Amino acid sequence: MHVKFTLSNIKPISYNQYLYGRTKTRTQKARKWGKEIAKQCANKNHNWSFLRNSFKSHEHVISVSYTFRIPVKDYYAQSGPNKGGISSRSIDVDNCIKALQDILFEPKYHERGDIENFNIDDKYIYQVIAQKLPTNDETYSIDIEVHIHDKPVPN
Repeated sequence: MHVKFTLSNIKPISYNQYLYGRTKTRTQKARKWGKEIAKQCANKNHNWSFLRNSFKSHEHVISVSYTFRIPVKDYYAQSGPNKGGISSRSIDVDNCIKALQDILFEPKYHERGDIENFNIDDKYIYQVIAQKLPTNDETYSIDIEVHIHDKPVPN
């Protein structure tokens, strides 16, 4: 079982931009970003409930793949000594994952009614694959693919 979808016109934010220091409180920017994701998720049929109902915590684990598509002008440095290299404006791919993953999976957001999501604790994610790629489009997007697998067994 898997679900695949794209979030359009969503610029990833880093986990550092997501929370106020050590308070674990989402920043204003994070709340706005989360609402935009929620709006897009509500407008698309992502089979959230089918995946939720198919997932059995004692039998399964989850793998997630993220592709962050970043406009060329933000991906590559346009001037200066690093021209053509990776831009300092290009976000670290590992910093993009946690905030997005929390919104997509954490039961607390689903239970509060904030966001329609998978409602599966992210502790069941056993594999994450992430990449950031330049795009000729002027907009950001995030391709997401979620798979349910049988839980691994020891060798």
